[in-house]
Formats: sequence, C-alpha cells, structure tokens
Amino acid sequence: MEAELAFQRAVNVAWRRVFPDMMPIQPDLARGQASQERLALFVRADCVPCDRKVATLIASQRLLDIYWVDSEGKDDRVRVWARKLKIPVERVNNRTITLNHDRGQWLKFGKGRMPVVLQQGEMQ
Repeated sequence: MEAELAFQRAVNVAWRRVFPDMMPIQPDLARGQASQERLALFVRADCVPCDRKVATLIASQRLLDIYWVDSEGKDDRVRVWARKLKIPVERVNNRTITLNHDRGQWLKFGKGRMPVVLQQGEMQ
C-alpha cells in the first residue's frame, strides 16, 4: 500500500512539472466512487477563473471544500462572496460543499497558481 501511495505522489509531482497549467482531475467523471472523493478548491476574491471553476465544480455535483485564500479570517467576506456566486445554501448546510478560510495550505500546494483544485488526499 505504501509503495502505491509513493508511486501516486511521484505521478502527481511529475504531472505538475510537465503540465503546470492543467489539473489531472476531471470534474465530470462518471458517477462512482472516484466522483465522490472530496475536492479542495483554493480561490481568492476578484478572480474570474476562480469563479468559473467554482461554477463548474458545483454543476458537477462533486463533494467540494472551498478554501478562500484572502479572506483574512472574516466569515462575512466569505458569505458575501458565496451569495454572489450563488453557492447553493442547501449544499453548504448538508456539507457537500464547505466554505473555509485557507490556513496556509495554498502556499504549500498552490505554487502561485489560482485557482487550484486538489483531491483531499493530496493535501497530506
């Protein structure tokens, strides 16, 4: 099992090196176990590509944890942004979408790119 995880980590690193602007995740995967893994999406204010990625992932019905990089820990900023993007309240209430303040993960995994989409296992 550890060898498989090490191999997958190496594949992920190589992918990011060879294809820095492409994410290996396909949000419209056929329904199944893979499509039920949570995605982590890192966004910031005034980022049109971020807003488009949010809309795409919401439409795909994926389980989604959204991390706001420049929220300054202010819940009101996140709420205003979520309303602007029409993030479904019922999906936030049932936790199929979570809204979070980034606490430094983007610096570790984002490598300056925005938006960034990761499967939750990649954030270990």
